[in-house]
Amino acid sequence: MHSLKMLAGLLLFNLPARALRTWLLWRRSRKRTVLKLRLSGQVVEERGGRASLGVTRSGRVHLPSLLRILDEAGRDPSVEAIALTVGRLEAGWAQLDEIREAITVLQSRGRTVFAYLERPGHPEYHLATVCDRVAVPPLASLDIVGLRTEVTWFKGALDLLGVQAHFEAAGEYKSFGEPFMRDQMSPAFRESLDAVLRALHGRFVAALAQGRGIDVEAAQGLIDGGPWSAADALERGLVDDVLYPDRWKKAIRRIQGDTVSRNAEQAADEARPDLEAGDLQTPVSAAEQARRRLKFRPAISYLRLWGVLELFERWGVPRDRVAVVVAAGQIIDSDLSQVQRGRIALRPLANQLAAARDDPRVKAVVLRVDSPGGSGLASDLLWRELRRLRRKKPLVASMANTAASGGYYLAMAADHVVAAPATITGSIGVVAGKFDVSGLLEKVGLRREVFSYGENSGLFSPSEGLNEATRARLREQLSVFYDAFVDKAATCRGRDRDALEAHARGRIWTGTQAMERGLVDATGGLRDAIAEAAHRGGCGERWDVVLIEPSRPSMLHRAQGLLPGVDARAVVEELADELSGGFSRGGLIQARMPVDLRFR
Repeated sequence: MHSLKMLAGLLLFNLPARALRTWLLWRRSRKRTVLKLRLSGQVVEERGGRASLGVTRSGRVHLPSLLRILDEAGRDPSVEAIALTVGRLEAGWAQLDEIREAITVLQSRGRTVFAYLERPGHPEYHLATVCDRVAVPPLASLDIVGLRTEVTWFKGALDLLGVQAHFEAAGEYKSFGEPFMRDQMSPAFRESLDAVLRALHGRFVAALAQGRGIDVEAAQGLIDGGPWSAADALERGLVDDVLYPDRWKKAIRRIQGDTVSRNAEQAADEARPDLEAGDLQTPVSAAEQARRRLKFRPAISYLRLWGVLELFERWGVPRDRVAVVVAAGQIIDSDLSQVQRGRIALRPLANQLAAARDDPRVKAVVLRVDSPGGSGLASDLLWRELRRLRRKKPLVASMANTAASGGYYLAMAADHVVAAPATITGSIGVVAGKFDVSGLLEKVGLRREVFSYGENSGLFSPSEGLNEATRARLREQLSVFYDAFVDKAATCRGRDRDALEAHARGRIWTGTQAMERGLVDATGGLRDAIAEAAHRGGCGERWDVVLIEPSRPSMLHRAQGLLPGVDARAVVEELADELSGGFSRGGLIQARMPVDLRFR
């Protein structure tokens, strides 16, 4: 019976779809297309709603979909160029490097990539340096001035409010509590943060130098001289063209040798008093004039058909699957089966892992981690779920922008760990503590009377600090958790415990630094991790990639989200969560990265 179903699927779906694909490729090979893509907003790992070929309706860029678009464009013979319009981007180093790598693959297949930067800053320009030509508007400012991070110290403000911070950490580099307890960085904090930031800045400078064909010293000199006006950036070779968007399209036509009516072009030139600075003046030969005209097509309409054809091919002859499960955001203690985007909780992620584990079509799983950590207990429980999955199917971890502390805790459960060179990872350590607000309560005229029936009953109370007894108990708990964290990391990594512990102690590393120290197995992106998982799962030369997402909110949950009104308690909790870096949501012991590094 199964054989008959396979035969029917092959005849009714697979073969017709493959024949149609072959015909479309032949037909398209006779056309010339420039694929239009616009990137703007936050680059996300989770779809979080209906996404359409890279960009969701809410303006977010879904990275896996974008990578698929670029891959399909490289395989289509009619696509000879990509016109990439880049707005303001919110993306991490690792995500930008993955997009850059996908563009490099496109170029190796003979495609030309044009970039138009509307508001060029560090992330936008870092992405553009890998493109063949970079254009900016005439009045744009190229805001490359060098990477910079600022750590805010809250102790002075807390002192004025009468609030005292009490934190203990396992690991000399585990510096999460420092901004609340100190006036300046400890030497360990400064050493760790400077090493990572210096490495990231070095990658930015090297990318600029390679992309613009200059040496590293000259690239650093241009950064030191920034920001640059559009005209100055053009003069110094930081960009190739300075022109308005409508002229950019004409410039691409000329560069690609499009057939453009001389009369129409002359009329367009006469309609403006002068050519914009940097407008392309590449001469077009008579032979080139005879060629077919380029067609500019948006990716959303041009590539939709490929998805339909792939669906029919899968119906006809199902292929082995590699499942991708995304763990993005803070790790929180929660009993809920559904949590908001940007949060990782036990039940939702465990359900996704169980779905991958129990699906016979899924031969291997990729865990995509983008998390600075959070609750130590939730991290450990999720680690256990991942180890259960690993016993049944190959599990490969792919680190995105951040996979540190609790995020590393999840990733280390895998058979094979792949980190992007610019991933922030490591931070193997834990921290615990609280804020004593008794002074603030006194300032505002509030008074509490306490009934205590245990020596350490005040450990969790916000109205008193840590005394010697409670501090000693807290240190003991941290030591137990830290030892378990290091022991499990050494076991998962197959390393000597003492050798691995030397690179733990709460210190953060880039992906490259982590590989050099044996904390990860390889550097690469999501596609590298998927290929590794497919190989380990015995998927052959072709496989399907499926994204296993959390269950959608119920109708009641969605209706509640539409109701008017503000929950005052929720607002206060959210404010406290922001001020404490999310500490209030994760429980007492936290496996959390000390700082939140954002690329602006």
